[in-house]
Amino acid sequence: MQINSTTSSYAAQALTQAPSATQASQPASNPYASTTNASSSGSVSTYDFTSMTPNQMKSAVQSLAGSGQITSSQAIQMQLAGMPLGTDVNGQFEPLTAAQQQAAANTPVNYMQLFQNNMSALQPGSSGYDDDQSILAAMSSAQGGVSSVDVTA
Repeated sequence: MQINSTTSSYAAQALTQAPSATQASQPASNPYASTTNASSSGSVSTYDFTSMTPNQMKSAVQSLAGSGQITSSQAIQMQLAGMPLGTDVNGQFEPLTAAQQQAAANTPVNYMQLFQNNMSALQPGSSGYDDDQSILAAMSSAQGGVSSVDVTA
């Protein structure tokens, strides 16, 4: 799989945007971006690809790949898209520190917008464009779908 500079720049841009009020109100312990109370004794988590951390994306990718909605190379692309690889310091590549990697892994990303932006920089019909289009279709179909149910007694 080819990872190009377009993907990395959009990933970095998405990670530097301040979270919205909706994102800031999400509980930190929730494994997915959106939770709805099912009853007083449990909750239902749903996929929200407009506000999902790279750590959360790992679980979502496993589900999408496991159900055949995305290919393995698309799964890798989705996992890498929200994570910057490093920064440009005076024209030199500087890899992220462990602390920067951890912060980035827990910062919500709008994956829908990230892939839409990436597509706008690609030629329709190219393999990258087609992959991004397939990824967007898979995310759109899963958006709002149940990702997990927590039932406590």
